[in-house]
Amino acid sequence: MKTKTGDKMPNDGSALMPKTPSSSIHMSMIAPGVLGVKIIGRLDSMSTGNIWRETNLELDRTSPNRVIVDASEIEYCDGSGIGYLFGLRQRQKKAGGDLEIRRLQPEFQQLLDIFDPSEFEESPEIQPAPISFYERIGRSICRICEEAYALIEFVGEAGVAMVKALFNPKQVRWKDAFLVAETAGVNALPVISLIGFLMG
Repeated sequence: MKTKTGDKMPNDGSALMPKTPSSSIHMSMIAPGVLGVKIIGRLDSMSTGNIWRETNLELDRTSPNRVIVDASEIEYCDGSGIGYLFGLRQRQKKAGGDLEIRRLQPEFQQLLDIFDPSEFEESPEIQPAPISFYERIGRSICRICEEAYALIEFVGEAGVAMVKALFNPKQVRWKDAFLVAETAGVNALPVISLIGFLMG
């Protein structure tokens, strides 16, 4: 392939990369306590981050009660752009302010309407009601009764199993029983002694 004289072929591969349309944001106080925001160009993953940072800085500086976004010149808006508009709305709502988005294209408005603001609201923390002295006593008694019931149930099941083993010794796997007894008894003696020594 021949190159015409005077043409320069970049060696960094930039000629193969499509040029991304520029995006810009213009913000100004259009009335006392009212911030006007105008976005021009694309709201995509490449541009939304910078626009979001600039918006947050301006909101921190001015603390407006109302924000009006002119979206008439937004050419493209993907998920990150919708997230920016939704996050801006949530920030104003949390700060006790208001947000109005004007002339957003219908296809972008449909994406924005998918998100329900109520699903992202923080549920209020419910403080447990104080427990009275008599209620604490009642709960302690219930817990003791539950533990006693579990112990009696275990002893009863163990007793029934022993009676069945005495009357039907062939049903017991004595080899496994002795192995478990050895593991839990003789072999566990050093560990039990160490625990007793450490606990004093």
